[in-house]
This record gives sequence, structure tokens and C-alpha cells, in this order.
Amino acid sequence: MIIDVSQGFIDNSYNELSKNRGAHVNNEIIYDHIKTLLIFENIIADDAKISWRIIKEKFQGIVLDEKKIVYFTQFLTLNGKTKSRNTFASQNINPIYKYANKNEIFDISVSLNPFDLQHYPIKLPRTIIKDLSSFKTQGITINKSLQSDKIISFTSINQYVQIRNELRKSTNYNRNSTLIKIFDDLNIITVYGNFDGASGVDTLNCLRLINNLRNSSTNIKEFWTLNIGTDVPSKKIIKYIEEELQFKYIHNHMINGVPVLRQFLNSQITNEPKEYNAETIKRNQPFFIQNILRKYKEYNINTCFCCSYSIVNNLIASHIHRFADIRKEFEDNKIDAIKATELSISGDNGFMLCPNHDKEFENGQIYFDVNSLKMVASDINEAAQKDYINSLIVMQPIPKDLLNDLFLSNVQKHITRTKANH
Repeated sequence: MIIDVSQGFIDNSYNELSKNRGAHVNNEIIYDHIKTLLIFENIIADDAKISWRIIKEKFQGIVLDEKKIVYFTQFLTLNGKTKSRNTFASQNINPIYKYANKNEIFDISVSLNPFDLQHYPIKLPRTIIKDLSSFKTQGITINKSLQSDKIISFTSINQYVQIRNELRKSTNYNRNSTLIKIFDDLNIITVYGNFDGASGVDTLNCLRLINNLRNSSTNIKEFWTLNIGTDVPSKKIIKYIEEELQFKYIHNHMINGVPVLRQFLNSQITNEPKEYNAETIKRNQPFFIQNILRKYKEYNINTCFCCSYSIVNNLIASHIHRFADIRKEFEDNKIDAIKATELSISGDNGFMLCPNHDKEFENGQIYFDVNSLKMVASDINEAAQKDYINSLIVMQPIPKDLLNDLFLSNVQKHITRTKANH
């Protein structure tokens, strides 16, 4: 039997064992630990005769007889804990996929790092269970050292989205997390994610999983991924996303260099707004949410901006300057179609709110106070009601540098409208 060990794993092992653990290490010690793990996993026999080779690859793992890949997780801490629940299993999976595709290897499995087998069985956080379930759904075998009754194969996109978004509310996810939203009225699924570092790995893993489950949903007709970060992936990655994973990649509202805004107007944009009617101006919720996530990337976007409500699927992208009023301004020729469309999706014109606070904000019972930098109850409420509403607002103040002119203008329009209605 020939076992090829990646240079990436050799280098990582030397670095971890000699520098971080103060242990003596050489290639033979690494090979012995790999063999012990493979015997434990029932992948090879106790008396297997092995010829070891080192291949110049970056992935963390080995290849058996050029037919089977065993991928290793990150090293544990000295006391047997996972260092990062968000990257423990998923961080280095992309090079595995790349090598497997290039060499037409279809048998892939994942194991605990060979030097951490003494900690078996390990406690796996829910985020790692999610990652391993994603691997299993895509045909990657979960070996004995990582097995858990909680690891499942996802059977539908909706199931995966629900579990993933539930994790967002129960863990400390923030800007490094990928958000998925299904727009039933548009028959679109959107994956909001970053494409830098560990965040990029998470986003790509998410896209692969959804693509794998594509046929499980008959109501989803379009698959989009919207970049909420500043880093733009390479042309090669974008090609992979669009051609192999069959997602439209959208960054700054561009698809293949063409402004997406134009796709939501009924004819070619000109300087003659009278060519369009009010129905031309759409809510464009996918882009509205993208811009809110971008604006508040340092803020906790997984909960209501007013309270601790954290059922992500139920959060509403609420306009500050009401969408109906934007349409009215367009009808009155105060703004053109492009301006109206841009305003309807601007991150400076929205918050993510729970259903109750969305209604209170719409009615003017609460408003954004530029002095305290958060929502407060308005004077249209009776005294007791005002105190009660304020007691439920636990929102952290928004950073002052996010209060640009457009945001402040929209806030003032909201205050003016709600006062006029009462």
C-alpha cells in the first residue's frame, strides 16, 4: 500500500508539535501516528505494509493508493478542545476538493487529526456538527474518530437553511457568518456571505451544499450569492461559483459587469422618468438586505435592532423612509427611476427588525433617536405605554460614524411622516 502524505500536513505537524507543544517530531513519528489512526478508523489492517511518500500539496491529509483521500481536522488544544468551532472541520476543505477533482478521486473521508486521537471521543459543538453534516450530505464519509449520532444528511434546502439560521441565533456569529434567505415570492434563494479567509471557505461550503440539494426544492428557480464583504474573489472562484455551482455571483449589484438595477426596470434606463410607472419601482428585498448587512457588518445583525429577538428567518428588512413614500416621490417626479430604486435598496434606509418592532416602527410608536443612537418610544404613546415600549428596547447604540447624511435624511423623513399621521 502506498500512502501519500501532503507536504502541507507535514509542515503543519512540525509547526504545531515542535513550536506549540514542545514535542520532538520527525517524519517517522508523523507516519506512526497516521498509521495508528488509520487502524483505529478500520481503514487499514494492523499488519498493513505501507510505502510512504510525500507529495507537494497544501491540503491537510493523505491519499491511499491514489484512490482514497483522508482529510484531517485542525489540531485540538492541549486539553482536547476544539480551537475554533467555525473552522475546525471546514477551514481546509477547499484544497481537498481541488485535489480530488484534479485527480478524479471520489472516495473522501474525514478524521480527527492523528496527533489528537488520545482525546477521543471529543465533544463536538453544534457548528462543527453542522459542517460534518454538510460533508456527509455531499458524500464525504465521517470516520469513527468524529462520528456522532447528531451528524445527519440534509434532505432538503429548507431543512439546511433552518438549521443553519438557527445556529446564527444560538452562537456568536456575526460578520464572519453566511446568511441564507429564501424569497418565496420571487422563487429565489440568496446566500449572503464574505469571500475572505475563513468566511470565504464557509460561504463556498454553503454554496456547494445547496447545489447538492438543488433538486430537493421545486419552488426555487434562481440561486444567487450576494457578497456582503469588501474582498472580491478571484475570477477563477467566480467562474467556479457560476459554472459549477450554478449560482449568480453578485457584488455591488453587478452581474457580469451589468448593473442589476437595470434588470428591475421595465426598459432601458434613460433620463425620462415618465417612461416608467410606480410598478416599475420594486422592493428588491435581496439587495436591500445585502446593503443592510454591509452597512452594519460590525453590528449584531442576527438579532432585531431593537431587542434580543433572534429568529433570523422572521426578521424583517424595514425601510426607514417608507417604500410607499419612495414610490410617491417618483410618481410626483421628485426623483427618477434610478434614484427611487437605489433608495429602496439602500443600507442607509433600513433596519432588520422583529415583527413587533417592525409594526411599531411603521406606526411611529418608535423612532431612531440621533442623540442616544438607538430606537426610543415616541410621544404618540401614552405615558405607561411609552415606558413599557422603552423597557423592551435593549438595542446597543449604533456607531456614530454610520450616521451619514442619507441615513439622517431618511430618519428625519420617518419622524416627519409619523408625526403628521398623529
